[in-house]
Amino acid sequence: ADEVRTLANKTQSYTEEIQTIISKLMTYVQDADRTISQAMGLSVKSDELIEIVVVSYSELVGLMNTLKNVGGKLTALNREEQEAAQLVVDRIRDFEQMNHVYKENLNIVQASGHEIDGWLKQQQA
Repeated sequence: ADEVRTLANKTQSYTEEIQTIISKLMTYVQDADRTISQAMGLSVKSDELIEIVVVSYSELVGLMNTLKNVGGKLTALNREEQEAAQLVVDRIRDFEQMNHVYKENLNIVQASGHEIDGWLKQQQA
């Protein structure tokens, strides 16, 4: 009977120890479940943030391409403006040369007029 009581006590003790272990395991499982749920939530949030970053990056690339196109157009306009400015400078030079020729011709005409006046005065005298 003592042996049966001893075995019963040991069985009771082992049963309590097993219940304690099972209780701890249940706590660990619940903690693990909670941690996994949090990790999954963070993973979903990460996926959303990554998608936002990808969309933002795509928009940024589009804006950079637009900026590149605008830069190209500005360069072309600048080149056209420089060409137009050079044409103006060339026309001014042409005008200056024409003005110089005009002055020379005017001087010739005036000199000829003076010669004619002198000749007419000689003819009248």
